[in-house]
Amino acid sequence: MKYSINTFNNFDHVSDISLESILSTISVVVPAVVSLIVAFIEIPKIIAQYLFNIEEDNNMNAIIKNIQDYDSTMFEMEHKIDRVIEKQANNIIDEEIEDIPEVTNK
Repeated sequence: MKYSINTFNNFDHVSDISLESILSTISVVVPAVVSLIVAFIEIPKIIAQYLFNIEEDNNMNAIIKNIQDYDSTMFEMEHKIDRVIEKQANNIIDEEIEDIPEVTNK
């Protein structure tokens, strides 16, 4: 910007400004303005891409699903173990009952 202002300040009258000086100023100013606009548009997109990564959400969902699957599997196993222990305890009690001699009243 400073370049373009200094370029036009070098001329004494507006009529002294040539097409070459206008084009040289435009060739410097336009790319600078465009790069600023692109920076303001693209930099937030890039930041958002890394800040809110979609892959991270998918990985988090997979971790939660695996934890839930593990918990349900462990609950089933624990329930089965409790039933097996209960059956074994009942069998031992049944065997003890069978070992007791029958008392007959004579």
